[in-house]
Amino acid sequence: MLESGQAQGVIRADIPADLLADQVCAMGDGWTMMFPVEPEGFRRGRIHDLVNAAIAMLTPQARGTRTG
Repeated sequence: MLESGQAQGVIRADIPADLLADQVCAMGDGWTMMFPVEPEGFRRGRIHDLVNAAIAMLTPQARGTRTG
């Protein structure tokens, strides 16, 4: 799915799809493990922000922009 998104230009292509997949899975695993421990960190608005941040990390950057 990520490779297809990269080919379509909707997923960043500067990082291999398999690495992106591992990162997305790791985020999901982390959120799943932390929810019972710190449920206040997963209120509705915060979950929305976490998902939007993950989407932003997968989205291609505009040409000529760099982070870090």
